[in-house]
Amino acid sequence: MALVAQQKAFTNEFLTFASPEMKKMYLQKTQDPSFKEVQKMRNIAIQKAKTGNFGINAEYWFETITKKINILKNIDDEISKIVKKDLDSIHNFFILQTIIGLGIIIFMIVIGFLSVNRINLQVRSLKNLILEIANNKDLSVDIRVYENDEFGQIRSALREFLFCISSSA
Repeated sequence: MALVAQQKAFTNEFLTFASPEMKKMYLQKTQDPSFKEVQKMRNIAIQKAKTGNFGINAEYWFETITKKINILKNIDDEISKIVKKDLDSIHNFFILQTIIGLGIIIFMIVIGFLSVNRINLQVRSLKNLILEIANNKDLSVDIRVYENDEFGQIRSALREFLFCISSSA
């Protein structure tokens, strides 16, 4: 009796959480007459458990229960195929996500590297310009503005400053 209750509980659990595809397949395959026949024989066994004399041919019982077991095994195989297909799909999705993520990371590293190199180049250029003015004490140096950013603003301000100093001298 406990085994029958466990089987019912497991079946209900399966039907609660199975995908629609699995439920449909299970319900179709369990329509086989062997399932009803096994249940009928099970009911007789439960009713006559204390007295015996079940009136069921052992070969017929074995043949019917074997057919039911084979169908259940077939259901199990089909579920395994569905789960494997789902796992393959999830696996492929995560591989794609990983590749995309790595691509984005590499792209960001390249952009960061190029940005740092560009800023470093601008800082070195500005440093060399200021050192040239300081070392040569030449306030008439032609300061060209190449950029339209903060470095360009610094070059413009330095040009204006040198112009003011050289004009007042």
